[in-house]
Amino acid sequence: MRGRIESAERHERESGWHRTRTAVIKGHGERRAQGASIVLGEVLSEGNAFLKDTLAEPGLVAVDSSVVRGRLLLSNDVVALGLDVANTAGATNTIEKLVLHRLALVPGNRNS
Repeated sequence: MRGRIESAERHERESGWHRTRTAVIKGHGERRAQGASIVLGEVLSEGNAFLKDTLAEPGLVAVDSSVVRGRLLLSNDVVALGLDVANTAGATNTIEKLVLHRLALVPGNRNS
């Protein structure tokens, strides 16, 4: 019986630690998402904050995904083309945006 009580106490302490860590991580993510500038459904760097669009409640995963897609477009110098393609096609979810952004990377779609 004593072993079960000690085990239950240990699990209670661990769950308290996990609750605390989860709250900290969630708080960081919410603060990061609140400061995001959204344009055409994508997160822009702080230097491009003059363009505005809104998302009801961007989550941390959506923000990070958008940042990765943005870096892909930036590193290949096709930001305008990628955003225009996704906007013109009416992309509304991550899969559509990713596929359409990748389309902007196809050779022949850009002036190089």
